[in-house]
This record gives sequence, C-alpha cells and structure tokens, in this order.
Amino acid sequence: AFRSLFDFCARVDRRAVNKRAVEALVKAGAFDSLHADRAALAASIGLAFDWAETQEASAVQAGLFDFGDGDTHGSSSEEPKLVHAEPWTLREKLMNEKAAIGFFLTGHLFDVHADEVRRFVRTRIADCVDSRETVLLAGIVIGLRVVNGARGRAAIFQLDDGSERIEAVANEELLDTAKAMLVDDELIVVNGRVQNDRFTGGLRLTLTNVWNLSGARARFGRYLQVEV
Repeated sequence: AFRSLFDFCARVDRRAVNKRAVEALVKAGAFDSLHADRAALAASIGLAFDWAETQEASAVQAGLFDFGDGDTHGSSSEEPKLVHAEPWTLREKLMNEKAAIGFFLTGHLFDVHADEVRRFVRTRIADCVDSRETVLLAGIVIGLRVVNGARGRAAIFQLDDGSERIEAVANEELLDTAKAMLVDDELIVVNGRVQNDRFTGGLRLTLTNVWNLSGARARFGRYLQVEV
C-alpha cells in the first residue's frame, strides 16, 4: 500500500511509470483514497519526481559513506506538502477522467448544470414517448457526425441526460445556425419531435430548435436576480 503521491513516486520504477503515466492515474482517480484534491496532486507530480530522485541519490550517498553512526538523514527525507492549486470544477474533473481512460467514471457531464436546467426542462429522455407534440429536452452531445443525405447535410448524434440516450437529428438549416453549439460533450437544450425509428426500433428526436445554456436562460428564464 502506498502512503502518498511522494511515496508512490519514490517506490515505483520511474523509467516505466513516467510523469505522463502518473498524471493519467491522477486524472483517473487512482490516488483519490490518498488525497481527494486531484488538482493539487496533478500540480505536484513534478515535485514528487524531484523529491523521489533526491531520496534515491541520498540513499546511494549514505550507502557509500555508511560508518554505522545511525544517521538516517531524517530531515531531508520528510515529504514536502502538495503544491496548492485551484480545485478542478466538476466539468474539469470529468473531462480529465475521459482524457485519461476514455469515459466518465465518477459522474455525468449533465450533473454540472442539472439543478438549473431541470427548472425549465422537466422531461427526462427516459420518459420520452412517440408523440406528435414537440417536447423540450436537454442533454449532452455525444458522438456527433455530419452526413450527406438526399435532403442535404444533417447532424446525427446521441443526446444524453444521464437517464437515457436518444438519437437526435438536425437538418442542414438548423445545422448551419447551430453549428457552434453542436459539439461533443457540450450541454444543449432542444425542441423537437420524438418518434419511433422503424430502422432501429427505438426512438428518434428530430430537432426544431437548439439553444446553449446561456441562450436557454434568455429564452426560458422568468426573472433575473442581481446581488448587490
């Protein structure tokens, strides 16, 4: 068992486990049980490697000049404090997890704004049914791709709000106006019609409007609160 980031860097083979590997471990949460602040851990990796190399050099020197006097160089072996760093936001934490291991491990990107968004977007994707009425939904864009069809270009992606995913389609006109908002891992609020997809057997959402969070606030907010 390792006691700390410094203990880890001192005891592993740093030729095999380099700084980039340790950074990925920090981003993935491998050190969470030792220290919860991943930002401080990530900022301290260089310091931890320097400290580990110093300890190794001191041990070699002590071995060369060991006269049996019991001097263990206690003060120099004391671990330094972690570097202070601004804690990561939930979004930063999740995006770093995805960068390290390819997916979100400890949460969902929708959770970052869920409390606010659920004030005006009441329907969860998991509760959607085939209907002729338009529905207001919100979620994270996943796996967006642009295809060329008989009616022009279209954006196809998965909309995910943590309850479930639904395939969403934006036609060329909407794609041109909302291109900056239709980006992977971004939160959007949409209006559209949910219908059964005869090809997949599931549901498909055909979009009519797209807003980012600031646009949705302007469109659906009922009041503005100013703190003085």
